[in-house]
Amino acid sequence: MKKQLLLFVCLLSALTASAYDAEINGVYYDFDYSAKEVKVAYSPQYTGSVTIPETVTYNDVTYSVTSIGLSAFYNCTGLTSVTIPNSVTIIDENAFNGCSGLTSVAIPNSVTSIGWWAFHGCSGLTSIVVSEGNLLYDSRDNCNAIIETATNTLITGCQNTTIPNSVTSIGNYAFYGCTGLTEVTIPNSVTSIGEAAFFDCTGLTSVTIGNSVTSIGNSAFWNCSGLTSVTIPNSVTSIEHYAFQNCSGLTDVYCYAESVPTTNATAFNNSPISSATLHVPASSVEKYKEVSPWSGFGTIVGVAINAKIDGVYYKFNHSTKEAIVINGDTQYTGSVTIPETVSFNNMTYSVTSIGAYAFMSCSGLTSVTIPNSVTSIEWYAFEGCTGLTSVTIGNSVTSIGWKAFRGCSGLTSVTIPNSVTSIGASAFRGCSGLTSVTIGNSVTSIVDCAFYDCSGLTSVTIPNSVTSIEEAAFFGCTGLTSVTIPNSVRSIGYAAFSGCSGLTSVTIPNSVTSIGASAFMSCSGLTSVTIPNSVTSIGNSVFEYCSGLTSVTIPNSVTSIGAYAFRNCSGLTSVTIPNSVTSIAWWAFFGCSGLTDVYCYAESVPTTDANAFSDSPISSATLHVPAASVEAYKATVPWSEFGSIVAIDDPTEIKTLESAQQGADGLPDGKYMMNGKIIIMKKGKKYDAAGRYYK
Repeated sequence: MKKQLLLFVCLLSALTASAYDAEINGVYYDFDYSAKEVKVAYSPQYTGSVTIPETVTYNDVTYSVTSIGLSAFYNCTGLTSVTIPNSVTIIDENAFNGCSGLTSVAIPNSVTSIGWWAFHGCSGLTSIVVSEGNLLYDSRDNCNAIIETATNTLITGCQNTTIPNSVTSIGNYAFYGCTGLTEVTIPNSVTSIGEAAFFDCTGLTSVTIGNSVTSIGNSAFWNCSGLTSVTIPNSVTSIEHYAFQNCSGLTDVYCYAESVPTTNATAFNNSPISSATLHVPASSVEKYKEVSPWSGFGTIVGVAINAKIDGVYYKFNHSTKEAIVINGDTQYTGSVTIPETVSFNNMTYSVTSIGAYAFMSCSGLTSVTIPNSVTSIEWYAFEGCTGLTSVTIGNSVTSIGWKAFRGCSGLTSVTIPNSVTSIGASAFRGCSGLTSVTIGNSVTSIVDCAFYDCSGLTSVTIPNSVTSIEEAAFFGCTGLTSVTIPNSVRSIGYAAFSGCSGLTSVTIPNSVTSIGASAFMSCSGLTSVTIPNSVTSIGNSVFEYCSGLTSVTIPNSVTSIGAYAFRNCSGLTSVTIPNSVTSIAWWAFFGCSGLTDVYCYAESVPTTDANAFSDSPISSATLHVPAASVEAYKATVPWSEFGSIVAIDDPTEIKTLESAQQGADGLPDGKYMMNGKIIIMKKGKKYDAAGRYYK
């Protein structure tokens, strides 16, 4: 730690001596003349509100502002607000370090890199927002923090941060110098607390660490002088050096680890543990008395942590007065109603969680009522409860854990309340008796395998809050006949609806920009699909084995068609490929045995794999292409293998009809987009792209 600080000081000394290239409208810049790019440079003079433009003009040349440079605003305590443009991709190390007057920051969706200590010491920060659409960072659930999306690591927080249940680690220095932070609850999803994560959070008075955390990093809570109590769960196995150094207000530590965690001797350095009380499991008191630094506590007392009350097993947190339902010595059977509170040793505890594995494999359990006091249902909580037919989820539950109800084959319906913000992967996987599910309007993602193999599911209501349907979310839901995807959804993941053989139609809204590989693979009942103009590529195997699909119109936003995209779509008779398509991969239309017509409006022949139409009867099919391009197609494999290649004699421009026009007669001859399909008007009559007459 001291070595890092020394390096930091040396770095700053070098920066303060460096010069900038130019000052324009109060902002200082360094120029990359060859790339025509600039970065915001260091200056101690930034104050008040600063707006960084997307471009600057210098000596009659326009430059794009792409970076906020190393320590650019370092220690500018008078800086109160900053506007970062969508041109910026990099916020460099220490960029806003020590800007104690800065109250809010918005990270645009263009940012792809945020350096070390970028916002450390910004003690006045009350709001942090990452713009929607950023591919690398997010501020999910309005959490007032920056989260690295791929790793679910919280890298920067502020005094108003609420750590979401989906976060798995608190990054190094995440809350460094956040003096306005007064209390923090680290959720059960978090497994590690990084180095100096809460260093110098002097206003912090209490911290509750979730029961999945296994390690507390070095200097994690150094100099948290206001901290009076700490709760350490049973899951913690290691506490690094200086973890709680200089916590001068510490009076109580509740450590529920029955096996004494591997703890560095310096973990509580310069903290008044000689006058503090250590609360540990009753069976472990003597163990703690024998191990440093725990033996240095003035008082070590034993507490009962588990008990059976009215047939339900609980684990108690004496510092927070909360109870968790846990797995007991005997299996739960019949109907179980969990109370909001329980009394134990003359104290009342609020029941706040259904713990991991609590009811796992209790095949005799038939119904369960979860009260409004419960906020989380942990992983595997009800897995394998095959006799469970009814579950009532209280309206305070915010998270349903990984595989929480997996294999509950007797469950017929479930209502997920509006309070739920996250559903874990495979939460309802294999609930084959489930026929309907209502998802509350706070859920933002249908996660991996959430309803995998729910073969009895016939209907599902997806709320407008959902932005992504992830990998294999509804895989193998053979009973699902229709699904409405709301216009809030931006992405459909790998194999999301694969194997939904009962699905007959699907409308993909214009909000969707990405459709993952195999998304609708083996949806054999699918007869029609509308692909919106927002989609730019059709991935590998997206509609493979959709044998009921008879026609498909690809919008003019699509540039590539992936491998196996329509493989073995044996019912497909016509395909319309727009002018925008530049590449078609191998076996894209393999085995389309009913294919009679392909309309390709690309004037430049797309780069097409020789096997794109393998095992499809193109030798007897007709290829319709722009008149000027007929000879080019005739000279290019596999297009040259079509039995007939003819010119399209209609205008190449596709006009979009307004809804009021779509039933109108008297439209001039031409080609129109109507309800997502190409319609050809000839002499007042409507035809589809294959020449079939519309009555």
